[in-house]
Parts: sequence; structure tokens; C-alpha cells
Amino acid sequence: MSEKRVSRFGATVFYDPNSPAAPGVVVPGNIVDAATDIAAHAGMSEREKKALVAWIVAEALKDPWSKSLPPLTILNLQGLIEEFWGWDRLFPFDFEDFSELPMYKAYLENFYSVNGEAPDESSPDRQCKIAVAACKCLKKEKIFVSWLKSQRASVIPLDLELSVRIQKCMLGFVDNTRDDVSACTLVVPCAAACIAMEAELMTELLKQGAHVPHHEYALSREIRKFALELVKEGHSSVHAAATLMGIAKEAKWLRDNARLLPDPASAKNSRTIRLHALDFLMLVYDESDSDDMPSPEGSDDGF
Repeated sequence: MSEKRVSRFGATVFYDPNSPAAPGVVVPGNIVDAATDIAAHAGMSEREKKALVAWIVAEALKDPWSKSLPPLTILNLQGLIEEFWGWDRLFPFDFEDFSELPMYKAYLENFYSVNGEAPDESSPDRQCKIAVAACKCLKKEKIFVSWLKSQRASVIPLDLELSVRIQKCMLGFVDNTRDDVSACTLVVPCAAACIAMEAELMTELLKQGAHVPHHEYALSREIRKFALELVKEGHSSVHAAATLMGIAKEAKWLRDNARLLPDPASAKNSRTIRLHALDFLMLVYDESDSDDMPSPEGSDDGF
């Protein structure tokens, strides 16, 4: 496993299952039903069941974007994800336990089926959507670079080089000069939307005149880099597509709330989701790399 993919859930706000419940609180029926289902599940320890029930009791009635991240064991019961976490936000995977990876991939397939669309490689409309997504990405990337140049005394060469690569790649889809479009219809629109939204998030932060924290800027840059690499290599994994969708959703929420000073815990959770989603993209890329694909760090493009 890459050293970059070290679990960072320790810095995330989770519900403490040892916190006493408020006295006199009436527990809704759906929570009682969920607790019953959890109790009957044979694949979890009593401690895991207790922690999951505690999270549901504490978080069920909160706004989806204000909830703390649920325990990983929620993936054992997909129905609980739909009811108590929802399909609007990506559930991040904790890479400390790779034994749960098949279950997480099954979750990603469901996430994509809810938020994406079935690909039809022969559909002209599908090709048009790819071109539209690439065009928007191209536009947002140019705006971001313009703001980056205007707000910083010097631009890191790597930043400009990455943007040039992104723009060149997306232009190929806009001009329809690539001959492998049908081979990556699953990932391209998701990657283009993800890169575009990350660029929008960084642009919004720069517009506010505040210095973008290095860790936030570095995370966004890495996301854009690996999204581009997946496109360039013609990756067609539904798991990568779903992950890119999830990252874009989080970046959009952060962009929309950048001027509203969102709750620090919610903002931290959103960043954690993007951080672990990037870890998963690295894993997907490494899996492809095992089939003799060049790694980003070893390519001829400076990565």
C-alpha cells in the first residue's frame, strides 16, 4: 500500500457511542427498526452494533451535510445508508482495513447507479455530453489559472504544467479529436465535472482575497492530477467514476458555502471525504499500474 494512503480518520469528528442519550427523548420508529436490524446482523460484534446504533440515534434527524461520518460497519446494511446517510454524499473508505474493500466497491456501484447514468457508448447524445462536460472543465480551469496568476507573486511551474495538460486533454474531447472516447465514457464526464468543481472551489477561495491554506490547495491539486491521469489512461471503472462524482459533490458544497463560513465540523468532514476519495483514486490507479500502466510520478510529464 502506498505510504500516501494512511488512514486519517483520526482527525475527523465521529459520534462518541459512550455519550449518554438525552433523557426523555422519544426514539422514532425507523430508528427502532434500524436498531432491530443491526442487532440481528451476524457479521458485526456487539461493540460494532452499539456504535452504529449510537450514531443513528445521534445523527438521524440532522441535516445530511451536518452529520458526523458513520462507522464503517454501516456498509453491512445498505438500507441504512439510504435512510440515514443518503446518496447525496460519498461515504469515505477507511484504508486501515482492506478486507472491507469488496463491500465498499459494491457501495460505490450503488452510489453511481443513483447519481450517474447507464453508459451507452454508441449514443451520439452520450458523446455530446462528454464534450459539454469537457468544455465546462476547460472554461473553469482557465478561470482558475487566471485568478491564480493574479493573486500570487509567483506561480509554481507544476501548477501551470498541470493546467496545460488538463486543458489540452479536455480540448481533445471538445474538438472530438480523440479516437478513444467510447472507451472511457464512464469516467470522462465524471472526471471533467470533478476537475471543474475543484477549480471553481479554489477560484472562489481566491476571489475572497484570503490566502488558500496550503493543505487545501495541495489536496485540490492532487485530485485534479489523478482525475486527469485516469482520463488519459482511458480508465473505465465505475468505482472511479462514482468516487469522482462524490468528490465533485463535496467541492460544490464547499464552494457554495465558502462565503457563509460553514460549521467547522461539517467543513472538516467534507475535506475528509475528499481526502479519502483521493486515496481511493490512488488505489484505482495503482491497480491499473499493475497492468504495466505508467504511474503519475514516473511519467514524462513531470509528475
